[in-house]
Amino acid sequence: MVPTDHRLAGRKSVTIDDFADEALVRYADAAYDALWRIDPRPDGRSTPEDPLAVTAADKLELIAGGQALALAPAGGDHAPFDTTSRPFPLKASNRAESCSRRGPRRAVRSLRTSSASQ
Repeated sequence: MVPTDHRLAGRKSVTIDDFADEALVRYADAAYDALWRIDPRPDGRSTPEDPLAVTAADKLELIAGGQALALAPAGGDHAPFDTTSRPFPLKASNRAESCSRRGPRRAVRSLRTSSASQ
């Protein structure tokens, strides 16, 4: 997610390299933060102490105000007010896997269908 006037806002899609010098929203929950921030950055630098979002409203305010960008699941965060989102396509070498103790569920089937179409 980026502010509507950000240099990436007009792009059809973005890559991990586009985020190398960008501040990304930092989250209070360490596990969630580790999942949605790029650390290390593409050039090997450690992730800086970017702005902290405690709530979803904080996150949107940071993005809309141009203080930080955020990675988010497709369709997970609708782009409200002064923000927009851009697809972040995975390279063919990237893989996402999921497992379930009781067999496939709707989300797993959806992930498999989506992954097969990439």
